[in-house]
Amino acid sequence: MVASLISGDIEVGYTGGTAVLGAASQGVYLKILSSISSKLTHAVVAHPSLKTAEQLRGKRFGIQSIGGSTWMHTILGLEHIGLDVKRDHINLLVIGDSVLIGQSLEAGRIDAAVLDGALVRRLKSKGFFVVAELAQANIPMLNQAIVVSQEFARKRADVAEKILTALVDSLAFTLAPQNKSVVTKTMMTRFHISDASIADEGYQDLLTSVERKPFPSLEALRNIRRLMAAHNPKAANVKVEELIDARLIRRLDANGYMDKVAALYGLK
Repeated sequence: MVASLISGDIEVGYTGGTAVLGAASQGVYLKILSSISSKLTHAVVAHPSLKTAEQLRGKRFGIQSIGGSTWMHTILGLEHIGLDVKRDHINLLVIGDSVLIGQSLEAGRIDAAVLDGALVRRLKSKGFFVVAELAQANIPMLNQAIVVSQEFARKRADVAEKILTALVDSLAFTLAPQNKSVVTKTMMTRFHISDASIADEGYQDLLTSVERKPFPSLEALRNIRRLMAAHNPKAANVKVEELIDARLIRRLDANGYMDKVAALYGLK
């Protein structure tokens, strides 16, 4: 995605802050115009016998890769419950993607993990314990953003504003309770889901993970920079303020457009 933006093969991308900051650490500054998800929505899930943060000291956590998104989620989760990888002798084991991490927790190959959505519900139904629900903590983490090149932001602001207007409209439509059936049916079609209950769970996840006013979070980027710098020293020098161009999305709020669209759908 980022490589295609840099080369000009695509003009608009939909990716996370980690990829954008990684490119910036190599000297390529892209622009984040908006972010529909700017907080950690995961949970710290552990073996049924482990019910407190103190009991997680010295235990094994599964991640996908050192320095990657699951690693960052895990570090932020540990920080929230007062644990430190080195001080508390936490073992981070590279397992694979989130599904494999969940399977490894079930199989006893790891003791805990930071996961989200359906994986957490599945583990809870099998008796695994949620030590902390991180969504309630409002931990800044830029997960999904609309990203463009600097040139696009500079020369095609009119197109960018239309894209952001469509985003605001779609978020209001999606979050409106009266549109739940349409949204879940769309999810079932697009994601090839046959079980309506699974689609409903996905819908509930959506409601808790997206923002009606999709402002990009500077604090979320600072979090990513801090964590990334532990393994990529160049990241420490990235000027995260220069990665965000929120002028257009802020204008849609200042001129009342966001609230007008929300009111049409009965949202506050």
